[in-house]
Amino acid sequence: MLNRLHIQDLAIVRSQAIEYEPGLTVLTGETGAGKSLLLDGLGLIMGQRADSSLVNSQSKRAEVIAEFDLQRLANAHQWLCAHDLDDADDPYALSVRRSVTQDGRSKAYINNRPVTLQDLRALSEHLISLQGQHAAYALLQPERQRTLVDQYGHHRELKGAVRTAWQQHQTNQLALKTLLGTLADADAQRALLEYQVEELDKLAPESGEWARLEVNLTLLGSADERTATYQSTQFELSEGENSPLAITQRLAKRLASFGSGDTHAAGAHSLLSEAAINLEEALRELDSACDNIESDPEALRRTETRIAEWMELSRKHRVEPATLDQLHGQLQHKLSQMSADRSRLPDIENAVVASEQALKMACAALTDARIASAETLMATVNAQLKELELKDAVLAYELTPKKPSAEGAEDIHFTLTANSGQKAQALSKVASGGELSRIALAIQVCVASQLETPTLIFDEVDVGIGGRTAAKVGELLRKLAVTAQVFVVTHQPQVAAAGQTHLHVSKHKDDQGMRSHVQTLTPPQRVDEIARMLGGLDVTKATKTTAQELLMGA
Repeated sequence: MLNRLHIQDLAIVRSQAIEYEPGLTVLTGETGAGKSLLLDGLGLIMGQRADSSLVNSQSKRAEVIAEFDLQRLANAHQWLCAHDLDDADDPYALSVRRSVTQDGRSKAYINNRPVTLQDLRALSEHLISLQGQHAAYALLQPERQRTLVDQYGHHRELKGAVRTAWQQHQTNQLALKTLLGTLADADAQRALLEYQVEELDKLAPESGEWARLEVNLTLLGSADERTATYQSTQFELSEGENSPLAITQRLAKRLASFGSGDTHAAGAHSLLSEAAINLEEALRELDSACDNIESDPEALRRTETRIAEWMELSRKHRVEPATLDQLHGQLQHKLSQMSADRSRLPDIENAVVASEQALKMACAALTDARIASAETLMATVNAQLKELELKDAVLAYELTPKKPSAEGAEDIHFTLTANSGQKAQALSKVASGGELSRIALAIQVCVASQLETPTLIFDEVDVGIGGRTAAKVGELLRKLAVTAQVFVVTHQPQVAAAGQTHLHVSKHKDDQGMRSHVQTLTPPQRVDEIARMLGGLDVTKATKTTAQELLMGA
């Protein structure tokens, strides 16, 4: 349960600590005193959007701290443990802190550890349920009516199963749509692709082949020229007494006659001898080259034909000849992928059928649960309506089937028979403002009684209700407070009298401006406050007597 709320510099709430008790707590005060600011503070704790305008103009930031006792809140305790946010020293203590600066920046902490607003929202689902003052108008929306049935029936797991099945079905449908589009494109391209692959298959280009063809073309095309060149070179090197080889050999022999005594002559002799040897080696290489040259016109023709085929296909595909073998592999892979894609079609079609069936089954389970919950909710609410002075009113529901979606396979519409003998109609058409307020309150109380959250907050849900009906509302909330901590903001004295703890909000002006203050009223102070609520500013003996009677009768 909520033990304590501390608010610092939130608008006109400068510094306020509020101790909360079990049972029914009522909050009263004049309009503008700051009651809504307490709810704004709790809203920040619940992860609602931070509004920088809430920060007191004389302060840099506003801060709200809420302290909870988790002794009987297993779900909240499990959530903290699962997110490693529990207090090791006191595992059943919880502190939630939220700050907002003048420039709109917000920080959140759980047990003094920084968290996201998403974390606050997730945790608050196990701590607090806020029933707003606009619930009556929200009740007119079919989406809200369906949500109330789901909350009452604890359909979270069933709804989760439907959402999971719907998401899987959407994924499968998208996969099928994408594949069909791919196959349609492939069908349009397949004939051309098969023709291109067939052409390249005939050519059968190999990796590195183009480079080899270029080399072969050079060699085969220059065979006669190279033979003539090699032979003329041999002749000039070796024929005649004035050939380079003969001259070198003769000079080397001449220097050899000086012996080794003349080092310079010996060095020159060595170099000339080596030069003669190199010339002889060059002649042998040229001999070998001439022997290995093939003048093969047929081989040249085949090479030229092969190169022409490569060039033709490379121009057709607008690629360099050297990359033609790579293009061949790419087109083969693309054609193979088309076949693989088509082979996947039956599996994906079967997956769509299976996920559609799974979605229908999940929706059917949720539909059955909604019908059972709606029946019970209507019976419980109708019993409450009789206590709220709507003795002839009958609330019912209609299920309208629709295409399965993430929210199920039906819409739920609440209908009302306001008086005996009348036809049931939609709430928006038949319910007056006062009737709608009482119906909304009855539904909220019934739904809240089934919620797992231990702290229930009702913000002026009794608007438009007064007299005996307001007293019945007080009784209703008092019963609800037997099993939950209930906090009610009210302007109705009959509801205020039902409270077990009475908080009063007032405001006054000091040297720093307006200041809001919350205090727990003593029994005599409660009499005065309820008398004020009964009679306005003029508290008389009669209004005090009535206030005492209300308190005694609660």
